[in-house]
Amino acid sequence: MPSEQGFIVEFLMCVDPRAYVVSSRLSLFSPSFRGVFLSISSQLATAAEGMDVDGGAAAAAAAGMTDAVLAALTAKAQELTKTRKKRPVPPTLATAADIGSYAEKASVAPHATKTPGITCIDLHPTLPLTVSGGADKTACVFDHAKGQSVATLSGHTKKVTSCTFHRSKQGLVLTGSADKTVRLWDASSGDGAAKATIEGFGGEVSGVSVHPTGDYAAVSGKDGSWSFASLNYATVLEKVGACLGVKVMTYLCIYFDHLKILFPVIHEELFEVHDLTFPLFFSFLT
Repeated sequence: MPSEQGFIVEFLMCVDPRAYVVSSRLSLFSPSFRGVFLSISSQLATAAEGMDVDGGAAAAAAAGMTDAVLAALTAKAQELTKTRKKRPVPPTLATAADIGSYAEKASVAPHATKTPGITCIDLHPTLPLTVSGGADKTACVFDHAKGQSVATLSGHTKKVTSCTFHRSKQGLVLTGSADKTVRLWDASSGDGAAKATIEGFGGEVSGVSVHPTGDYAAVSGKDGSWSFASLNYATVLEKVGACLGVKVMTYLCIYFDHLKILFPVIHEELFEVHDLTFPLFFSFLT
């Protein structure tokens, strides 16, 4: 391989090959160099289309919380703030009296009885589905209309501690585990295999929350840290430890605020709100 072409391949593998690279600096190189550069860039973009590549994931992790990421979070926050202010209270919203009159209609045991215990559960926003995580190291998607399990998600090596349906990508389920990983599953495929695994967390995962953009997730850990991860690249962009002056404690769970860029974190002894747009993730403690 000519040296110029080798240099180009090495350079392009350090960036997201799906991005269109346009640089006026190409005019500084010879016509043959520019031709090879654009040809390889196009080939890599085609090869990587529709999938995540190691080079892209590594580049995303190294870049961390870029201006583009912050801009996406800000734009979504502004969009949701406008719609939420105008949204009327639905007439079908359950009252306290309605909730008080609820009675059990069914009971199911989707997890292995050898290691009993459901550790977490989430409701699908539009379909009669629930996903539950168990001490048996699996997550189970249960169809209440059919009265049966429709997917068993196996792969974690320790108990599942958090599970959630992705709100905009049909069939996508996220699970967190005591094995210090977050896994992404296509529950509609039927094969029960994880499509991606996010690693790099310092302790057992205690909570997972998907950002309203659908491209990112916040992950809390029992080691007193939380992380901000890219779902498209299945990699951690930023990891934040305990606040200054606060002893390391276990994070119990984590949630995004759908109106703002802020999200609260539930602690054993305190409540935190982090603003992702502030340098060093400025925290408000209450």
